[in-house]
Amino acid sequence: MQKKVADEGIDGRIYFETRGGLKDMVLSVKGGGVRPTDIRDLRGVLERESTAELAGFISLNEPSKAMRREASTAGSYQYGGHSYDRMQFLTVREMLEEKREFHTPTKIGTTRITPGQGLLELD
Repeated sequence: MQKKVADEGIDGRIYFETRGGLKDMVLSVKGGGVRPTDIRDLRGVLERESTAELAGFISLNEPSKAMRREASTAGSYQYGGHSYDRMQFLTVREMLEEKREFHTPTKIGTTRITPGQGLLELD
């Protein structure tokens, strides 16, 4: 028997190096209908994770004005004379067509949740 263990709102991470050490962008991936509450939830994850300076939201559809407004309340991350939106959006289409990518100071690597990860074997 397998019991689902919560992923705590993180579907992946993009790591980047700073003078203060390794930091990351937490990623959330959503399929169908997305709402401003999804952005509020991701902002909570961003605030909770000590190494996270940025958050990326990946979805099938473009974010609504209300979602963008909610994301803007997270402010920006300043590093190396550049400003980065703390919460950023990408659609699956943009990623597949390589039209856009998330903006981070540098890119060290990524991790993703693999199939079966988040499952716990019970005896």
